[in-house]
Amino acid sequence: MGPDHTGFRQRDQGAAGPATPDPTSWEYLSAVHGRSGPALPHTAWNQCQHGSWYFLPWHRMYLFYFEQIIRAEVVNEGGPDGWALPFWDYSNPAHAALPPAFRQTTMPDGSANPLFVTERVPAANAGGQLPPSITSADDALDFTGFIPPPAPGFGGGITMASHFFTAHGQLEFTPHNDVHAVINGWMGDPDMAALDPIFWLHHCNIDRLWAAWLEKGGGRVNPSETQWLDQTFAFHDENGAQESRPVSDFLDTSQLGYTYEGIPAPTAAEEVPAARGRGTDPAMPDPEMVGASEQPLMLTGTPVSVDVSIDRRAVEARARDRAEASAKALDL
Repeated sequence: MGPDHTGFRQRDQGAAGPATPDPTSWEYLSAVHGRSGPALPHTAWNQCQHGSWYFLPWHRMYLFYFEQIIRAEVVNEGGPDGWALPFWDYSNPAHAALPPAFRQTTMPDGSANPLFVTERVPAANAGGQLPPSITSADDALDFTGFIPPPAPGFGGGITMASHFFTAHGQLEFTPHNDVHAVINGWMGDPDMAALDPIFWLHHCNIDRLWAAWLEKGGGRVNPSETQWLDQTFAFHDENGAQESRPVSDFLDTSQLGYTYEGIPAPTAAEEVPAARGRGTDPAMPDPEMVGASEQPLMLTGTPVSVDVSIDRRAVEARARDRAEASAKALDL
C-alpha cells in the first residue's frame, strides 16, 4: 500500500472479463472516499461528500459498510461477532494525543505496526496533544439548525450530491477539517486520507457528535426535505455486493445496530417543524441548490463562461410547478 494506491487485491472475473479491484480491500475502500490519479473502470471511487448537507449521512454510510467488511474479517480470524469501530474522543484532554496503538512503530512480536503511518506530522506520532481550539465541537453543537441560516449551520448547506462543494457545516469545519489538517500526511489530503487507519476513528467520532447534537434537543432535528432523505449512495457490503440506499435509512444508529457510549438510543422520532430558521414569512422559501460545476473559474476582468449541470430533480420539480400553475390558470 502506498501513496499512489497501487497494489489492489483483485477479484478474478474469469471468462467474463479482466480482473477488477476487490471492493472489500483496504485500498479500494480508501479510494471510495478519494483517490489521486485516474479511476479504474467499474469502480465507485471519489464519492465522498464534502461542503454539503450530505457530508454527515454519506460518511455514516461509509463507516457502516466499512465496519461490516472489517467485522467479517475479524470473525473470520476468530474474533467476536459483535466487533464495532471505536471512536477517538480527542475533546477529552486525557485523549487529545493520537491513541498509543497508532504511535507504536512495531507490534509486540517485532513486526511492523500497520496502524503506524510515517506520513503524519512527527509531533502527532510522538504523542503531541491536539490543542482544544481544534478538538472542541462546542461551537458546532451550539447551532440548533442543521442547515443555514444562520450560517453555516451544524450539518451543511443545501446542495446537490457532489464530491466537493462549498456549503460546509460548522461540524465539518471544527473539529473535522482541523483534525485532518493537524495530523496531516495522508490525513491532510482528501484523496488519500482514508489510507491512514486513524481516519476511521476520527470519522467515527464525527458521527458520534451528530448523534450527540440530536440528543441535545432544543429544536435540533435532521432535515425533512425529500431531496435530502431520498438521496441514495452506493457502497459494497462484506461480500462485495453493491447496495444503493437512501439517506433516510441511516438516521437512527440503533436501527443500524450500534449506539454511542453516553448517548441513549432515541425513543421516538422528534417532531420536525414545518418551517426551519427562516422566521414566519412564508414568502421566504428555503434555498435550493439546482446546479453546480467543479470546473475552475479564473476571474480576469473579462467575460467568462462555465458549463453548469442542472440537477434532474430540480428540472422535474420546475416542470411540475409550471404544469400546476397552468392548470390553476385554466380553472380561473
